[in-house]
Amino acid sequence: MEQPALSWAETKAIVFELEALFSRSDDRDDLKDIIASKKKLEEIYDEKLNISKKLINEMTARVEQKERELRAPEEAQHAAESAAAQAEDRAAREALAARR
Repeated sequence: MEQPALSWAETKAIVFELEALFSRSDDRDDLKDIIASKKKLEEIYDEKLNISKKLINEMTARVEQKERELRAPEEAQHAAESAAAQAEDRAAREALAARR
């Protein structure tokens, strides 16, 4: 079966579409834009990652400080009890030495 012949306008439109499809300069520009966008996204990602790490370090330091504050009374009490026990031991040794 024979296909109908295309008019000059139809042929010209098809050729124009093919030229647009295979236009390498447009593709290069698009590729440059994509690469630039990728680079910008990587920079933003790195910046956000660094900010996140900094915030985590700051929060960790605050938590450690709060833990030290909460443990301080326990440690102070333990130190006082230890000092009292050492004083009792010393007094007992001195009393024992005095009896001899």
